[in-house]
Amino acid sequence: MSNLAVNIEWLVATVAPWTISPHPNFGVKTITPAAKLALITEYRDLRELDRYTVELIGESSAWQEALLVAARDSLFSDGLQDAVDRLWVTSEDQNVPVGARAAAALYASVGLADLERPDRAAERLLAICKSLGVEGDPREHSPEYRLCIALLLQQRVVRLEEASEYRAAREEVDKVILWMPAPSAIYGAKFPVSQGISWGPARIQKDIAESVKVHALASKSTFEQFSGSTWMKVVKGRASWIDERMSRTAADRDRLVVRDAFEKTYESTSGTRYLMREDPSDRGYAALLVAELSGHSGRMKECRESLAKALILEGSNDVDDVAEVIRLLRQGRARKSLQSVLKWVRDQGPTRALKRDAEKVLQRSLATGKITETDLSVLDSAADFLSHEDLQRAIKVTFMYPDTEQVSIRAEWAVFDKMWKTLSRFIIDSGQDDQFAAAIFECIQQAQVLNEPLVGTLMRAMELIQWQNVSVEATAAWAEWINSNPIELAHPAVQDDSHLIRRKAQQLLMEAKEEVGHLSGLERAAFLADHGGTVDAELLATVRSELITMLEVEGASARNGAISLGGYSTSNVAVAFAFRFGDDSLWAAICKFLQDPDIDGVLKDAALDRIANRPQTVPDGVRKSLRDGWGSLFASRREDLHFDAAPLPVFASAIRMAGALGIISQTEALENVLFLASSTDTSRVQAARSIPYVLSLGDPTWGHALLLQLAKDSNPEVRAEAGHALVLALSHISGLAETARKAIVELMSKDGIRAPLRVLHAFQRLQSDQPEIVRSFMVEIQSLTSEASPRVVRRAAELLTRAANGGSDLQAGKPG
Repeated sequence: MSNLAVNIEWLVATVAPWTISPHPNFGVKTITPAAKLALITEYRDLRELDRYTVELIGESSAWQEALLVAARDSLFSDGLQDAVDRLWVTSEDQNVPVGARAAAALYASVGLADLERPDRAAERLLAICKSLGVEGDPREHSPEYRLCIALLLQQRVVRLEEASEYRAAREEVDKVILWMPAPSAIYGAKFPVSQGISWGPARIQKDIAESVKVHALASKSTFEQFSGSTWMKVVKGRASWIDERMSRTAADRDRLVVRDAFEKTYESTSGTRYLMREDPSDRGYAALLVAELSGHSGRMKECRESLAKALILEGSNDVDDVAEVIRLLRQGRARKSLQSVLKWVRDQGPTRALKRDAEKVLQRSLATGKITETDLSVLDSAADFLSHEDLQRAIKVTFMYPDTEQVSIRAEWAVFDKMWKTLSRFIIDSGQDDQFAAAIFECIQQAQVLNEPLVGTLMRAMELIQWQNVSVEATAAWAEWINSNPIELAHPAVQDDSHLIRRKAQQLLMEAKEEVGHLSGLERAAFLADHGGTVDAELLATVRSELITMLEVEGASARNGAISLGGYSTSNVAVAFAFRFGDDSLWAAICKFLQDPDIDGVLKDAALDRIANRPQTVPDGVRKSLRDGWGSLFASRREDLHFDAAPLPVFASAIRMAGALGIISQTEALENVLFLASSTDTSRVQAARSIPYVLSLGDPTWGHALLLQLAKDSNPEVRAEAGHALVLALSHISGLAETARKAIVELMSKDGIRAPLRVLHAFQRLQSDQPEIVRSFMVEIQSLTSEASPRVVRRAAELLTRAANGGSDLQAGKPG
């Protein structure tokens, strides 16, 4: 047996703090240093600072105080690195008991993970384990000693997992199990326990041992996936008491979230004010810290995601707070929640938080050579805010993704697809067209990775490359590949993945025009509607007949409750085709489809919006038919499709079409738009989008007033759509014109991308027909061309400026 002092209570203070921390109801005045550490772990020490006196012990007082101060300092971002350094010093001091050294190491490991370096934490933990004899025989040590090493090893497992070093983590988890004390082990260590529990030190240590074993098995099952049998042990096993106690802390966090949500909704006007009460984030950080210290990977991720949600729900727009939310979601690998928050921040700010987190990702990935899927999501969202230098770094680290270890087996094409979707965000303005052309060429030579989704992603990336900037050598390699198996665009061979890319390359590199011969069905009709030109009369008749048949078939299916979503909208393509080639029989089929109340409105939305955007070109007979059948059209069923959002309270696209064609009265339009404006976020977006289409029905003042209100909405998409609509509404004169102008200027200067970009899109729509409106905002538009603007906003402003100065970058009449 090892004779080294253990003082296991220090370790207990990190993973089961409530067992030795003072219970607030028992009036304890003096506590041990380990109990003080337990208070720090529970996030209670600052709230109960004056309640207890800590009894430091003689010659040990120096390291005890150093450990306590460093542990507390490590919970705050200011001075975190210094606190971590001090904790490592304590953990390596051989004059400090093993339990205290282990506690310091666990806290230091958590700090390094917060600093984006779990790989370094894993290295330091290994060094400490070696100094404690991990390479020796566990049977030579006491159960308390073995428990310390097992916890350190499990902490190393989760840090290796975070660092994407899964092979090393798989090997380490077996060591955890090896060092676990036997279930029959007798724990002889004595230490004071909380008066809030009825059992002693031996039971506490057994509970901790059970907990560590559960965590180790959970990690092992994660690494094995379903190739092993460990997952069955995890599923069938009982949770330890320690883990149940952790769940209570997480439940406290959720209880406070619900409390605040309830009060915000049902007591918002009560005038009640609360002082000195706990926030959900306080309990959230406490739950997360214990999960981190105990090495429970799954609970760590859950606690990070839940804490991030609690923080974002508090509503702070502070850069530090939002950056913390992004970090927690990214490190928690919470892909869906992260995407939602990233979109929110990208839309409305604070974009400095997004840029800051992206810089952290770049710094860590360049140092470690590894990058995760959630890292890529952050870089993707931050692309428009990165400097040119950071853009080059982002390209470099994104190419690391296929070589980064994955915990689960993923199809190779899916890995490359994620990589190229992210890289596509960096291509424009990167100056790396040659590198991208060569990298795509290399990718398509790997037949085993090609798959339909990846092929689509690669073709979209190819469209973003400035091929005139690609080197002669790279272009020659592409040309040789294309010519090695030439394809007639009008009569291609079998349409495999390689052929699709080859055809796209012919169009981009050799200026070959897309032809209609290889297309069929809706795709062919859409191509003809988009490109027009001289078309064979027989082909037109065939496509027209096909569209009428497809409308009939889709209508019959819809009436029976069968709806297929995704891809082209049949009615939308039919309307576009009818506008291009003008045909009474097709218009009649379209009107019949639109006016059938048993066909769900979701199948009509795009077609109705296309008609609303071109009211002057709607044939008189079609206009009359739509007017006569308005009641049936507006009564179209709009059911909850389960996998989509709940239906709007009003058929918004129908209102836009009817307003544009003058089918409804101003009163009817006003009633329906107000109904939309008083409902959900999605409904308010639709309200803002609809107003410009109905202003010509009467006095536009009400519409301007409502748009001004929506421009102050709490939702960034509502504000952005209101800004877009305000620009379009400027052609309708009212007494609120100057107020509307000020609101537009304010939205153009907003942080984020959504509002400025939607306003610029509205100006683009007006450029041909009402250029005087665009010119009146030219100073504000030109201000968005500065380097300080997000890249996508800057490009849109530059295009608009060139068009206003006589360029031809823009085409008018495009729906926003």
